Amino acid sequence: MTLKVKGDKILVKVATDEEVTASGIILTSTKQERKYEGYVVDVGEHPDIEKYGVKIGMYVFYPKGLNTPTFIKEDGVDVEYDVVSVYDILAIGEDE
Repeated sequence: MTLKVKGDKILVKVATDEEVTASGIILTSTKQERKYEGYVVDVGEHPDIEKYGVKIGMYVFYPKGLNTPTFIKEDGVDVEYDVVSVYDILAIGEDE
């Protein structure tokens, strides 16, 4: 399934703390705290998205409590996504 967002919205794949075993099995902690950050996977068609420089592939941070997370199955595993407004982006992570 491909998700597309509209307007001033940004689709973010929520970051997780995952451990991978030597054989490639992904382990996730049930006690891990939910993150409000992740990678941009889609952007809407709004002039302010370009103005603020938000692009697919960027790592972004946004405030807690903006929306209800969306879970999509990818390869049989639930992957968490958030849809946030471009105006809610607090910071953009950049590689140095």
